[in-house]
Amino acid sequence: LDQFYVLEDTADVRTHIAYWTGIGATSLKAYMHLTRDQLHVTVEEGHKRGLKVTGHLCSITYRESADLGIDNLEHGFFAATDFVSSKQPDVCPDQGAALQSLATLDPSGDAMQSLMRHLIDKKVALTSTLTVFEPFTPARPVPPGLDVLVPSLRDQFMQTKAQIDRSTTSIFAQLFPKIAAWDVTFFRAGGTLLVGTDPTGIGGV
Repeated sequence: LDQFYVLEDTADVRTHIAYWTGIGATSLKAYMHLTRDQLHVTVEEGHKRGLKVTGHLCSITYRESADLGIDNLEHGFFAATDFVSSKQPDVCPDQGAALQSLATLDPSGDAMQSLMRHLIDKKVALTSTLTVFEPFTPARPVPPGLDVLVPSLRDQFMQTKAQIDRSTTSIFAQLFPKIAAWDVTFFRAGGTLLVGTDPTGIGGV
């Protein structure tokens, strides 16, 4: 978290939104460890200014964020913590547990279908970022464009990708096809699906 200023309370939220919108920010993004109260104020202050609020969430579930009025959720369903049985309010659960809860979820079961319907009813869009997760998935093709990387970064990417492709226990082998299918299901059910990327991953985006 050393890259980020960690908000202290809802008053701090209002102060920061006033500052950043005052110097030209045109949208707001909630990040992983925000509380529900802080997100509520973020949405309230953002919408008051005619701005959209998006989020890469963890401590707040997708259902909770929809109820609080968020406009968009980042990373498709990859960041959803709604299905972690040990999830505590306003606490980001272990990331491994969060991914495991998705990997073992019935892909067409009532739990996910209910969440999708809730997001659609609340008019919450999803931004799919499959390009950042695909390289983590064994046996997926190498993405185009590696020729623009300097040789050391290209070599680093290829070494990491080779190690991933040798893995026989990667959770992404189960998870990536589910997430991709859920994106399509969400869209076909009437959801608003955007396409995006991310500056993280293994360096090939």
